[in-house]
Amino acid sequence: MKYPILSFYTLLVVIFASTTLSDSQQEPGECISSPEGEVCRSENKDDKSPSQGIRVVTREELESKTGENGSEVWLSVLGEVFDVTEGKSHYGKGMSYQSLAATDCSVCYVSGVFTAEEAAKHTDEISDAMLPAVLEWLSFYGTHDSYKFVGYLIDPRFYDDKGEPTSNMIGLRKRISSIQK
Repeated sequence: MKYPILSFYTLLVVIFASTTLSDSQQEPGECISSPEGEVCRSENKDDKSPSQGIRVVTREELESKTGENGSEVWLSVLGEVFDVTEGKSHYGKGMSYQSLAATDCSVCYVSGVFTAEEAAKHTDEISDAMLPAVLEWLSFYGTHDSYKFVGYLIDPRFYDDKGEPTSNMIGLRKRISSIQK
């Protein structure tokens, strides 16, 4: 099943911009111009922005969510953490996608190499041509009926301890914005 990239890019712009806009600057449904392009504030109360009280997840917490000893199974794509416990038959210990669990394996999704070393690679390793594929995976987890968004991963590549995007993530967003034009 193919996921619509164009609409997901629009969603990314809204999510990314919502981390930099305060509620007092924009009414629900209102659109304004930003460095990332035109941004429309979500009318959805489940909007994933730090101002909505989004949880931040430490790397240690993510690494503990392997499905072993009754724990949940979590994974992260581009610093967004998802609970994929419902898919334990795919992501649990000894299963085919076990290497994606308990880590952010953004680079792995496009390289096809599922090792700890690959998972630790910087998003700069993802070429502009490969970014749409990573975004498709992010969309897959974000829209899947059984997988739930948990929060933002504290990682210099993605988010700080307040859930705000790091300079690396801001740079990645600019790359994403430039390829959708």
